[in-house]
Amino acid sequence: MVLTQIKKDAWVHTTYTEIQGNNANGLVLSTSKGIVLVDATWDDKLAKQLLHMIKKEFNKPVKLAINTHHKYERIGGIQALLDQKIKTVSTPETASLSKEFNYPMHDPSVDSMESTLKVGNMKLKYTSPGKPILLITCQSGCQSITYYLVI
Repeated sequence: MVLTQIKKDAWVHTTYTEIQGNNANGLVLSTSKGIVLVDATWDDKLAKQLLHMIKKEFNKPVKLAINTHHKYERIGGIQALLDQKIKTVSTPETASLSKEFNYPMHDPSVDSMESTLKVGNMKLKYTSPGKPILLITCQSGCQSITYYLVI
């Protein structure tokens, strides 16, 4: 597992699995109120390791987790987040598909087309201009990044 800083308050988390040597990426965003985590990794074991790494690196609580879609490399670690009482959100479509694949239920309050979430000094704009594209734009002061995901 690797954390790579890409902006002042933004890191990419990369986790690996033995399945064909695949990796998955997500975001760790540091706000004035705590951490926003985008995607929960492959499984609960890796999610627990990621949460431990975040605690050690940032010394801030994870305030919000966003699940971008229902595939296991994005949502496999959701139970570890829920066990820590971390607010975990997604779109209604992602929540429904997650349930079909036997993942625990999370808050389906993110609008599928466009939502704005605010955590501390950071505003996250969640936009899905049409499958298979998802954009998450983060703004903190004059800093802005876009997380582009083909799903």
